[in-house]
Amino acid sequence: TILRITLRDLGLRDDADGGVLEIAVCDAGRGIADLAQVLRGGDGAGRGIVSARRLMDRVDIQSAPDLGTRILLLKRLGRPPAVDAGEFRRKFGTAVHLADPPVAAALRRDVESLRAALAQKDHEIEAISSELESTNRGVVALYAELDDQAAQLRQASELKSRFLSNMSHEFRTPLNSILAISRLLLDRIDGDLTAEQERQVGYIRASAQSLTELINDLLDIAKVEAGKTDVRCEVFSAAGLLATLRGVLRPLQTNSRVELVFESADAVPPIRSDEGKVSQILRNLISNALKYTEAGEVRVVADYDPATDFARFSVADTGVGIAPDDQELVFQEFVQIANALQGRVRGTGLGLPLSRRLAVLLGGELTLASQPGRGSTFTLAIPAGRDRPEEAAGGPILVIDDEPTSRYVLRQCLGVDPAAILEAEDGERGIAMVLEHRPVLVFLDLHLPGMSGFEVLDRLAENPATAAIPVVVVTSSLLDAPAHHRLAHARAILSKAELDRDGLHALVGRLVPKAGPLLGVS
Repeated sequence: TILRITLRDLGLRDDADGGVLEIAVCDAGRGIADLAQVLRGGDGAGRGIVSARRLMDRVDIQSAPDLGTRILLLKRLGRPPAVDAGEFRRKFGTAVHLADPPVAAALRRDVESLRAALAQKDHEIEAISSELESTNRGVVALYAELDDQAAQLRQASELKSRFLSNMSHEFRTPLNSILAISRLLLDRIDGDLTAEQERQVGYIRASAQSLTELINDLLDIAKVEAGKTDVRCEVFSAAGLLATLRGVLRPLQTNSRVELVFESADAVPPIRSDEGKVSQILRNLISNALKYTEAGEVRVVADYDPATDFARFSVADTGVGIAPDDQELVFQEFVQIANALQGRVRGTGLGLPLSRRLAVLLGGELTLASQPGRGSTFTLAIPAGRDRPEEAAGGPILVIDDEPTSRYVLRQCLGVDPAAILEAEDGERGIAMVLEHRPVLVFLDLHLPGMSGFEVLDRLAENPATAAIPVVVVTSSLLDAPAHHRLAHARAILSKAELDRDGLHALVGRLVPKAGPLLGVS
């Protein structure tokens, strides 16, 4: 095989071409049997020639059986070359014989080096593939372990809730007896008491009352965590609620230097929500304010924002206040912030965490603004329900999930009239259907195309028109603590792998009591 390189007019003419590089490759072999097919690149042959034709300005091929092949490549350089033609010829010559021993030996060395490099690369690829396979096995094992741990956590949570519920009921019976008997003693039903005996019975009664409050709070938190707390919406008056609280909480105002003020709420229109839970939240806030205020006032204010359809209840005090770094800590269970009144004021550390959870359950929020030494203001904001018609309780159920199989399984588990179930394949469509049809309940997947289920839940919770619609998350994902925190607005979180008809019927009946009979759900 002979490779011949020639330079035609290279650097000798001052024109636009600047010279031409011409390469000729000749051999005396058997020739190319089907040149046309080779030039088309058929069956994988001739790809090098096809590529050369794309790179060069001209490629001529002549081939005949037993006469060999001659290939001529021509490339216009396009600009004057950087080397002189004579110097190029002296360095490279006009022809290189690949059959010459030195050239052949060098070529063989290059080929062997290339083969060794390719073999090394193949070895590295095999090692990487083996490592990836081992990693995949480890990941599968890890997922299986996480599934087991998630199941154990769910079981532990259920056991905790069951334990708290059972023990709370068991504790209540003797505590109620203690409270009743101490009341009889203090009322002197069976005779007079000495001053010391009255003090002792008072201590017993106060301790029993504190323990009863702790148990009640624990039971309420357990019920909220387990999704067993019902929201019983009814229309009530904010003014009437505050009037009731004024009478109930007056006995707590034992410090003559602190005034408990209830501003008029006559301007607030009727509210449709759970009056009992709103009252429970406000009792916690007002009693806390009275505990931590030595002088000044505790002021309770109610107002209404027609733009958002939210009713707001604020409890402001002139007490010790809370530092900015501690303001989120007060909403954690069993946390009490150190302050000047710590030794004289006792509490369970559960009132504020429970109040915030109840606020979220009502579709609202509980916020805090405070400065140390200047007091605190807790604000409960809940949907007033004035733009939700009463007949909304008979609306449809909406399923937002991009997987047809998951939607089908959920429909079958619910076992209701297909006309009572609406479906959306993505978050944007799901939100639009919520606004259009006002469903009584939304089942929401987290992994959706475009907008995720987390975003859908946030947007529904932020909109006063949809905030009170219960949303149940149905997912196949394992959720960590941050994910659970982001799903605080969801009424329940279900696993797709553990859906069952009885459980769904009970859930629907608990979240939307009026919708159960209408949809055929008991």
